[in-house]
Amino acid sequence: MASKKKFGLNLIFSGSAIVFAIITIILLCAPAMTYTGKLTENSVSMASVAFGNKDDGLAFSFLIFLPYLLLLAGIVLNVLNILGKGGKILPIVATVCYVVGAILFFLVMQTFCIAVPEGLEGELKDAYIKHGKELITEACDLGLGAIFSGVLSLVSAGLSATTLFVKNK
Repeated sequence: MASKKKFGLNLIFSGSAIVFAIITIILLCAPAMTYTGKLTENSVSMASVAFGNKDDGLAFSFLIFLPYLLLLAGIVLNVLNILGKGGKILPIVATVCYVVGAILFFLVMQTFCIAVPEGLEGELKDAYIKHGKELITEACDLGLGAIFSGVLSLVSAGLSATTLFVKNK
């Protein structure tokens, strides 16, 4: 008879970390920055801030794209942990990936990039970027998408770190 493997705590915690990380990736469509004016309320999605959107005046930002790469790395490391490869180092590295990703999600307002119109060079370009970032930073707040992404990434980190402390029977 083939032996049946029991569902262990390692599988439960690593699997839960993977699920929360996937939910965080789905939150690419959630608001990263919100503007609440006297008459209107507007928001910019995480995807627009990460990949750039000329209509919103935003350019590609590697520091906002990086957390998604770290989440994908954490997912791969947790899958390898579930498969029993890599020992104790995989959950540690996955936890670090999730924590660094969470920190970067909370820094969206400081790391977004302004799209510069063609033809601007030198000091004019620098002034355009500086004043554009100041205006957006003053007018906008951190959106719920960025906040939830950071929190869910921390939850994934906690679940991934928990696999270090449980015995898989």
